[in-house]
Amino acid sequence: MSARSFLLVLLIAVGCAALGAVPAAAQGPEIKLSVIAKCEGGDAQFEIVNMGETWPRMATISILRTDDRAVVSQRKMRMAAGQRMVFRAREAPGAGGLGLWIEPEWYSRAFDFDAVVNCG
Repeated sequence: MSARSFLLVLLIAVGCAALGAVPAAAQGPEIKLSVIAKCEGGDAQFEIVNMGETWPRMATISILRTDDRAVVSQRKMRMAAGQRMVFRAREAPGAGGLGLWIEPEWYSRAFDFDAVVNCG
């Protein structure tokens, strides 16, 4: 391997480590979502639409309390291209809101809520 090729590989590896992600091209497509969070009858509702490709593997879909990230609900599933799902959860009094986080198995994403709602 030439010095130039080695430097390029090193820069890519360092860049991916700095971003906290494995290159998506090597593992599968990145998730592309439309998430709408709203209150429906006092419950938090998250509508998720997969705007990208069919997921190659499972992803963990979690509803968490925004104040302490305690898990309210969690399930593993795959979504087809264009698939729509709705998740509902009752917010505990004084919770400060609920957030949705989707963590795919085929690449790493830095933690950040995909949507947040406060129905309390």
